Amino acid sequence: AARVGWSEPSLCLEESLADYVDLLPEEGSNDAPLPPPALERAVQARLHPPREPLGMGFGGLRLGEHAGQEQLVPTISLHSPPLLVFLQSLLPWGVLDVTGVAVEPLRWSDVARGTAQAVK
Repeated sequence: AARVGWSEPSLCLEESLADYVDLLPEEGSNDAPLPPPALERAVQARLHPPREPLGMGFGGLRLGEHAGQEQLVPTISLHSPPLLVFLQSLLPWGVLDVTGVAVEPLRWSDVARGTAQAVK
């Protein structure tokens, strides 16, 4: 009885296709004309609304519309040990030096030396 009930359920295709009754066949083709530029700009403006300026963030970094005006200075070297790179990347002001030459690598001995100086 369960096998018969399982093999005969309706797929509800009629209900799911009811939303697509108004579509024309040429709407999905490659030859369909593009929407007018004004309509395309309106769609993009609706999808990506302008952001309000957020002001200043951590370490004096600008957020919002001013974010692209200042170049961030890298603080994390790619040549440091991976665990140190990971720990430094958790800090909100950590910026990875993708060139590999702008920042001196940080070594475990540097961490020990800095900790010892901080304890004194």
